[in-house]
Amino acid sequence: MIRQDISRLRKNRGLHFSIGLSISLAFCIMAFNYEVAPPVYHEQEILVIDHDIEFESVITKWPDRKPPPPPQPKLAPIVIPTDDPIPEIFEPEKKFEIETDGKEVVVAKPSPKPMAPPPPKPLPKPQVEEIHKVVQEMPRFGDCEDLKDEKERKICSDRNIMQYVHGQLKYPSMARETGIEGTVVATFVVEKDGSLSNIKIARDIGGGCGDEVIRVLRGMPTWSAGKQQGRKVKVQFNIPVKFQLQ
Repeated sequence: MIRQDISRLRKNRGLHFSIGLSISLAFCIMAFNYEVAPPVYHEQEILVIDHDIEFESVITKWPDRKPPPPPQPKLAPIVIPTDDPIPEIFEPEKKFEIETDGKEVVVAKPSPKPMAPPPPKPLPKPQVEEIHKVVQEMPRFGDCEDLKDEKERKICSDRNIMQYVHGQLKYPSMARETGIEGTVVATFVVEKDGSLSNIKIARDIGGGCGDEVIRVLRGMPTWSAGKQQGRKVKVQFNIPVKFQLQ
């Protein structure tokens, strides 16, 4: 039975194809001719615009601004003398102008600031008096001023120095026990008043010999001060002291 139905369909296949094509064509024509009805507005749904509503206008051009006021000339500060060691400087009143819709706003001037005191002047450096080593008239010891020749006065002074030193000198016991002999060189400064200062030992042989020379020089009487161009000056002086066992 199924085979008979299939054979029947095949027999009418052309008719069926024509019917289906006609139906499809009719649907396409109906689709192209379909019209959509315009919307219907009800009277109560229509929006009514109130004419009293204000609309904000758009600014397309800025208003002309007033030119700034001319700058005020600067005045020199006025110094008022006072007994106060720190002077104060009062400046003339200043106005600070702020433009607000053509109105001028004046702000109070700031309080004057005291002027800082000037720095103190530097102290002068202490002048160190020069100490000479060689002068026109060297210092002398003893009564040698009566001699006219400078060379004779020098020989006289050296002899007086050696006589005084060897007369006051005591051989140190430590140097004597250990057999120390030699020459001690002492250096000192003859001041303008003839006194001796800055007594030092330039060369020592030990055994207490240097300390003994310093002791003797500290007890010396005053000298005749050295002179340069007729005025008294400080002079450095050196003397050798010989230690020898007998």
